[in-house]
Amino acid sequence: METRLKLNTTTAEYKKFIKEFNELKTTTTPLIESLHLAQDCFGYIPYELQQLISDELKVSMSELYGVITFYKKFKLEPTAKNTIYICMGTACYIKDATAILNKLEKILKVKAGESTEDKKFFIDTTRCVGSCGNAPVMLINSKVYKNVKIDELESILNSY
Repeated sequence: METRLKLNTTTAEYKKFIKEFNELKTTTTPLIESLHLAQDCFGYIPYELQQLISDELKVSMSELYGVITFYKKFKLEPTAKNTIYICMGTACYIKDATAILNKLEKILKVKAGESTEDKKFFIDTTRCVGSCGNAPVMLINSKVYKNVKIDELESILNSY
């Protein structure tokens, strides 16, 4: 049987989650918003929060798991401190976002969908981020990098 760590309920992240979750529970569509909140507070959706959300919203764990795994943004395990998304929408793809991704994978020594060994970076792809005129586009956390050039990547990463 798998042993799960207990979530530390004294952290600022947990307290923020509980405060906002209690407000979300009364909205018309609390499930997705609650999952976004957990993801934003913790960087993933801890098992203990899945149980809490399931119990409080009267949603089965299997239904909750189905929603979490359907949406790419939601993570079941901690990834890394910094999340890098390379846009692979049509404009970015045409402007060679694949070369940007390949170079990042080489620099960080991981493939898309993986975290670096030191858990500093998680790299993944995404579809259009709505900045097609600035292709190719890369996001690190919530910061958007426009017109990204391969020779800028190491400098950008070093700033983190």
